[in-house]
Amino acid sequence: MYSTKPKVKKDFIMVDKHHQSLDFSFNHLKILQQASFTLLPDLTALDHTRCKIILIEDNVFLHVKQLTILIFTGNPIKQISDRSFSHLKILQQLTFVEVCISSIGDLPIFSLTKLTELNMGKNNLKTIRMPHTLNFTALLEFCNSNILSVLAKDTLCFRNTNTANTVTIILSKNRIADIEPIAFNGMHIGELHLRSAFTSPENTKNCLRAMAGLKVDKPVLGNYRDDKTLISSQTNLFEGLCMITCLSFLLARDWDRLSRGLPHQVAPHPLPEGLCLTPIPPSTLSPVEPSHSVRSYRYA
Repeated sequence: MYSTKPKVKKDFIMVDKHHQSLDFSFNHLKILQQASFTLLPDLTALDHTRCKIILIEDNVFLHVKQLTILIFTGNPIKQISDRSFSHLKILQQLTFVEVCISSIGDLPIFSLTKLTELNMGKNNLKTIRMPHTLNFTALLEFCNSNILSVLAKDTLCFRNTNTANTVTIILSKNRIADIEPIAFNGMHIGELHLRSAFTSPENTKNCLRAMAGLKVDKPVLGNYRDDKTLISSQTNLFEGLCMITCLSFLLARDWDRLSRGLPHQVAPHPLPEGLCLTPIPPSTLSPVEPSHSVRSYRYA
């Protein structure tokens, strides 16, 4: 696949019909009108990053039905028409990062039955409630989206499916204050990222307890460098893991410093005394990659 910068004219987008990937990023498009694109039978990826889009009209993608990747990062979107995505029957990855969305319900994505990845980071969602018609198998990204609580009705689509056990759910950098005790009961997911996800150490402890009945292959806990909610192994923060079935878990710190190439120190985080771990047959364990900034725990 290759990416091309197309020529954008007043009301019509001119490109060669055999392009597979188009990058419109940083063009001033403002409004995506009906049938904006000519017939592009080979197009599979479309990037509208920071195009100042405020309106997406019906049937915009009428002639690009083969899209599998669609990106709208950094647009001040005010309205998305009900049939904006109705022709995208095989779309797999949809990115709406930093687009002023206040609810997942504002997205007309009920017809996107092949969607496996949804990235909604840096919005003001407050809840992770998903349409029951969708069946995610790869990634749900809600990082830094002002998630305040997780209720049982928010996770219903995961508890009613057999394929959720492969999905990665990222709730890092939120301020979750409450988790309904039955919200995660009976769920099985691949990974759950909860770095800097809670309001306080005490709240971290309570929320982990409320996740009783969850089966997750690898939960990721800990904090970021700029998070003042310090993680300490002396406060029994992770005793709630007793009620969660997992193959391994990661306790991460100071990843931001590492990514910028700065010196970093990682304090040891032994397992809290008395923490009970659900036995897992050794044959089902997958290896945990070592990292200088992440403490990895694996048990059988």
